Amino acid sequence: MLWDGQRPIPGSFETLYDLIVKKERKVYLMSNNAIYSREGFFDKIMSKFSEILSPEQFCEVQSKFSISQCYNAAYVLAEEMSGQVPNSAKVVYMGPPGVKQEL
Repeated sequence: MLWDGQRPIPGSFETLYDLIVKKERKVYLMSNNAIYSREGFFDKIMSKFSEILSPEQFCEVQSKFSISQCYNAAYVLAEEMSGQVPNSAKVVYMGPPGVKQEL
């Protein structure tokens, strides 16, 4: 867990940095939050990294961590729906903005 509500959990991003850069682990992040699109989720993570890391450390994270390692409810739902609903179908969407962006 990286956040408690809107507040980052103390030490969570430093631990994530250590795993990604120092230990060279391939880290995948998952969230059940559908407010953000996958891109928004990734941007929120990278924004926090840019606040707490030096420019050199941030570049290291950028080179070893990408959006393809982030999954959230909005992305998973949109992927599932795209396989279930024909392209010609009309869909009325009501829900969080993250899912709509993914669709």
